[in-house]
Amino acid sequence: MTQPPFTLKRWHPLHLTMNRLTGPTTVTFDTEPPVSTLLVNVDSRLANHRNLVTLHRAAQVNGLLDSLFEPDARLEGHPWYDQLPRIIAMDTEAFIDGEKMTFTWTNDATRNDKLQELLTELGGDETDSSGDKPTFEIRTNTVAEYVTVRILVRTEYETQPRRLRTDFGVGTEFRSWPDKAGIIATRDCKLDVEALKNLIAEAVFEYRYDEKDDSRETQWYNFIDEAHTVAAKLLLNEHEAAAEAIRHAARTHLGHLLPDDRTVQLRKKPVPGSKISDVEVVILRDDQAYGAE
Repeated sequence: MTQPPFTLKRWHPLHLTMNRLTGPTTVTFDTEPPVSTLLVNVDSRLANHRNLVTLHRAAQVNGLLDSLFEPDARLEGHPWYDQLPRIIAMDTEAFIDGEKMTFTWTNDATRNDKLQELLTELGGDETDSSGDKPTFEIRTNTVAEYVTVRILVRTEYETQPRRLRTDFGVGTEFRSWPDKAGIIATRDCKLDVEALKNLIAEAVFEYRYDEKDDSRETQWYNFIDEAHTVAAKLLLNEHEAAAEAIRHAARTHLGHLLPDDRTVQLRKKPVPGSKISDVEVVILRDDQAYGAE
């Protein structure tokens, strides 16, 4: 039998424009792939997009992205391919407000014996004798002491649980609006506001098809605005987050109205009998601008 080239396709589950893969999508090895190579073949019931985006970020944090590849059924039967280890299951664990929480999101609400066996193996020594591990769900975005993606790696000879410390997770299975999605970031998160916003969008944005809903474009822009505010609140202190949210809104919606090289003062003013406040706008003279001598 002719030996096929040692070529594998990079694993890249991110779909949105700002996260598109740059560079070659496949890698061809001169010899068999290195021992660090992993195929991402997560059980279909655990391969929902929230899980895969969370796993992608964990792999990025741990320097593993260049070692992850997609399975290829055409290569099955070739010894070099069949012996490659593969990730077959995953879930997320976080320590929040002094409590350890496990988030197990599936595409199938029915947990049969095979799926339960995978979840039990993910827990390793921490799983109790019954194999029953509670799954938490949070809808409030929060900062965690730590986030860990737990993966199950199957090799030629055994199945091994591994743990990847990371800085991002998702705390709900179905909520798809940024301020209700239970977005989790760690105190030492290395993402900036823009990158976290994009990751939130990648993980939880879903277009609603109801005919009464806004267009896809309008839904997307509304989502991104809210995701930016959520990211700012998770990464910055209260004052900085408020300033960043205002800056982003002004840049996005008011940029074409603001005069060049002038300072604009905004003041929120309540309107008696109305739930909507007015905004007082003053374009300052140069001698009134902040920092003017």
